[in-house]
Amino acid sequence: MSSRSSSFAPEQVRGFRRWAFRLRLVVVVCFFGLASLWPLGTLDWVLCRRIESLVAARHYEEAEPLITWLRWSGSTRAELSFWEGRLLRKQSRSEEALKCLETARTAGYDKERVRRELILLHAQSGNLSPVRREFEAMLASPGPDASEICEAFVNGALIDGQTELALAIIPPWQLELPADPQPYYARGRVFEHRFDTASAEREYRSAIERDRSHWPARFALGRLLLSQKKATDALVQFQAVSWMRDNAAPRLQVAKCLRALGKADEARTILHGLLKYSADATAKSFKRVDEPYWGLPVELELGLMESSLQNWTEALPWLERVLEEDPNQLEVRYALAGTLRSLGRLDEAQREFAAVQRARTAIAEADRLVDELDRKPGPCVAERCRIGELFLKNESRLRGEFWLRDALNHDPNYAPAHRLLAEHYQQLAKRNPAYADVAERHRRAAADSVPQPSTAPPSDTERVLP
Repeated sequence: MSSRSSSFAPEQVRGFRRWAFRLRLVVVVCFFGLASLWPLGTLDWVLCRRIESLVAARHYEEAEPLITWLRWSGSTRAELSFWEGRLLRKQSRSEEALKCLETARTAGYDKERVRRELILLHAQSGNLSPVRREFEAMLASPGPDASEICEAFVNGALIDGQTELALAIIPPWQLELPADPQPYYARGRVFEHRFDTASAEREYRSAIERDRSHWPARFALGRLLLSQKKATDALVQFQAVSWMRDNAAPRLQVAKCLRALGKADEARTILHGLLKYSADATAKSFKRVDEPYWGLPVELELGLMESSLQNWTEALPWLERVLEEDPNQLEVRYALAGTLRSLGRLDEAQREFAAVQRARTAIAEADRLVDELDRKPGPCVAERCRIGELFLKNESRLRGEFWLRDALNHDPNYAPAHRLLAEHYQQLAKRNPAYADVAERHRRAAADSVPQPSTAPPSDTERVLP
């Protein structure tokens, strides 16, 4: 990274890079030289142990090339298909994982272990009810997979909105594996979902203490710090995460930090570089740090930055592209309105300002309903659903999801909440196929539920944005 090389003269940097290249070349030559002396079965076994260790430590970028090399070498070891299937499962690549696990079973790998891995694949998608009894049996006899079992079921519980179940699994997980960073990270996610940022920050820091290269925990901590206007502290976290291989997501956050610190030129350089990344590479990076990926995040940041710098002509195409992809971006719509006004396009600006005002009216309605909940008797399911709908469609997907799930916590059969969540997860499934099953479950639940009459106050803000 530039911050590390800036203290050296260019000749020293080039010399260091030549030396590093020669060292890597020697290591590769030695490895293949030794490999040629070993029986292939022995080498397969050694590399499978290394892959097992890397996957367990969540160092996926290091495990992938070893799997690729073994495949290239012609290895047909059944165990290799199993470990590749586990890696793909942990990367939420469900269909590919299923094929690898079926290959492992057909090739003679331990059928019971494959069966348990298929249960974890099922559980982590959020469909927990059919496998709850299996989960209890697996926890009673976890073997070497205690962390994998707990992680899969906690992730599934969080996807399905069962935060209490997730919190119940985490303490015995921590007790069994005190050095594992994942339960601390998982609990941080629960606290953040509940908007308890102080507790979430504490848990993320605990995860990082146990593994400094736990990229999702560092990314989440950096995001929380940036939201608290602590751009310098956040930058440290995002620069650390940028050392991972697929680094579009943290590099985007580095640019946001630099903009907050008044270094717009450096931020712009990074952002234009990120535009060269493929959509698949960017999506993979967001998935690696457990962050939702929707819209056009790089274009969004460019539009907001140029608008804030009053570079109206440069800002306009970025803002328009973002809203074309996702019309429910209130901050972007407001920036677009200001940009159009500054460019003299007053009629268009007025339409955008009017849309922003309608969205703010809807959010004010949501805030009013939230304030009234404590004064109303009963579960107020319709009101909770309405709050979720208003936030989901006008300001924040995260807050909207929270309130819709809160409505279902009070009435699991409330069809309107299921329908809204089905639409929400179907949108997420366009970027992350893991959400497709969740969307389908909510669609089925909505169809199976008896329609409930709404008791929420009438409103003329059903859909506030064009």
